[in-house]
Amino acid sequence: MNFLFSAFTALSIASIIFFAPNSLLAAVTISGEKALTLSLKLVSVYAFWLGILSILENTPLVSKINKILRPAVSRLFKGESEQTQSYISLNIASNMLGVGNAATPLAILAMKNMKRGDFATKNMVVLFMLNATSLQIFPTTIISLRASFGSANPSLVLIPSIITSTIVTVVGVTLVLLIPARKYLGKGGDDV
Repeated sequence: MNFLFSAFTALSIASIIFFAPNSLLAAVTISGEKALTLSLKLVSVYAFWLGILSILENTPLVSKINKILRPAVSRLFKGESEQTQSYISLNIASNMLGVGNAATPLAILAMKNMKRGDFATKNMVVLFMLNATSLQIFPTTIISLRASFGSANPSLVLIPSIITSTIVTVVGVTLVLLIPARKYLGKGGDDV
């Protein structure tokens, strides 16, 4: 992988030097500006949602969400602490409501609690798969993007989103649970 990354980087540098040397400085400046802008937006969004999470932790809403999702979460994530299962429940609830920006910090907190050494555990891989497939009941991000671009019916994607995200989540989690841990976890998979 390092070889491919190095080769693509060298090819990109050589092509810009030979074919468009005048645009090198402009491309570097614009790319740096875009990267900084994106980083600041992400930091502000994550800070906002982590603040909301810390407020929600002191309300009865978290315990209600945990109670609803507890059977599925405890079955999928055996051996994890109550706090970790709480983060996972909130992560799943955020994904189901289509608020991915709230789900990411929760998944990171759950992963930190699940870490046991240098390798991923099977529970970590299952959580990763749940986030990658992102079961959504109400895709708020997609609906708001469609509305902002002037869609005549922004919520038209609701039923297709529910169907596809359900199928993808079930297939993804099933495959992760069926494949022996050592196949995707490396040397540490034997400990799982």
